[in-house]
Amino acid sequence: MKIGVVGGGNGGLTVALTLLNETFERGKKGGFLNSAQDVEIEVYYDPNVPIEKVGQGSLINFVGLLSDVLGMNWYDNPIDATFKTGILYEGWGNQKDKFFHPFPFDSMSIHCSPSKLREYMIEKKVCKFIEQNVEDCNDIDCDYVFDCRGTPTDFSYYNMLKNPLNSVVLGQDNYRDPDQNWTRCSATPDGWCFGIPNKGFTSYGYLYNDKYTTNEDAKANMKEMFGVDATDTLHFKNYLARKPIVNDKVILNGNRLMFIEPLEASSVETYHRWTLLVCEWIFDGRSKREILQDLVTDVEEVQNFVLWHYATGSKYATMFWSEAEEMARSHSYDEVFFDFIREAKGSTMKDLVYDDGGTYAHWYATSFKNWVDGTQPI
Repeated sequence: MKIGVVGGGNGGLTVALTLLNETFERGKKGGFLNSAQDVEIEVYYDPNVPIEKVGQGSLINFVGLLSDVLGMNWYDNPIDATFKTGILYEGWGNQKDKFFHPFPFDSMSIHCSPSKLREYMIEKKVCKFIEQNVEDCNDIDCDYVFDCRGTPTDFSYYNMLKNPLNSVVLGQDNYRDPDQNWTRCSATPDGWCFGIPNKGFTSYGYLYNDKYTTNEDAKANMKEMFGVDATDTLHFKNYLARKPIVNDKVILNGNRLMFIEPLEASSVETYHRWTLLVCEWIFDGRSKREILQDLVTDVEEVQNFVLWHYATGSKYATMFWSEAEEMARSHSYDEVFFDFIREAKGSTMKDLVYDDGGTYAHWYATSFKNWVDGTQPI
């Protein structure tokens, strides 16, 4: 069997790492795959397409992929990774000036450079990388092809996700606080701003809604609040493909599949989880209908958890925050979501640490408890 991955950015690399890990694990267990060699994985990428400029945050599972597939360690650190021990929220809600959303003390994630990661994967020869501009994934001579070619240009085949943001101004400075081992998420009058500590510099992204804030005002506000000059502006939609599998061969993933604003760094984890579901379809014979429903549920839960962050507003009384808070409070959340809220409000953090009550998307009840205690939402 041959599986192609089209796209050499963050989404495509995550898919390739997940496939490599899954084929190896399944090969050890026998069954459909006698060995990892039964599946050939090829990554097609256009070297003329620029890769993401900002440092990328991730969640804990991503570190396991780097260790298991690439054998990475912190001494060599070929991808310029920095520790990510959690997320620091500043100015969110109405309870505290700031609070920390930690990862478990015995676990961590990373911030890293996607371009460095691609270079290292090519150097390690973990799979075949082919320089090619692919215009139609159906033309690739593979049994299955993951289409990770980035943001679509035609959104008529996508459903929109509910979120108050649609634009980001990017920038960076050439300083990294050596004590900052977390993603910084600071509320602003226009939305919020991330600060990602990379090796030798810090990436910033000032997120806003262009209905309320002009691009020039966003640039000026980022400069005033964070001392950073803007280098780029991106306008985006929050969306999910209506048909993630095309002709039983092409599987959309990465930004070609979905996107939601970067709060909680949920996109990489969603790309990983969708790839695992596709492996269940390809290798285990699970029905396509079932995995598609699981994907929709997962993305809807990501949408809900991220949107909920706006339910108590911020320290800023602006039109954006008024509208964002109303959007979050009026949204129809599912009953499972409220079960997690009730559990968080009625339990201590110690109780929840030892509670194996499952997850909502990829968040445990401890994450809900942390947000409840930090913001006091209704």
